[in-house]
Amino acid sequence: MKYTSFFIANIFFLNIYSQKNYDEIIESIDIQSMQYKEIAQKIWGWAEVGFKENKSSTLLQEMLSKEGFKIEKGVADIPTAFIATYGSGKPVIAVLGEY
Repeated sequence: MKYTSFFIANIFFLNIYSQKNYDEIIESIDIQSMQYKEIAQKIWGWAEVGFKENKSSTLLQEMLSKEGFKIEKGVADIPTAFIATYGSGKPVIAVLGEY
């Protein structure tokens, strides 16, 4: 019974902590949503063809760099491909974005 109570208490506190982080993340996204919309509209308006999306790639790299990401350019010998890395350790989260 002692272990069950301890387990339930931990889940309760983890849930509160997770919810707080979730709310902070959603608020941060909401605050920056106009900027994200403008970036998306620029990329849509440029309508660059595959492997020649120079303006779009540069815009995304600049935005991510300003947010503190480390940028590795020209990945896989593709001039417009890049990797943006933030932080270290675990968990490792990866997102593949394509136009």
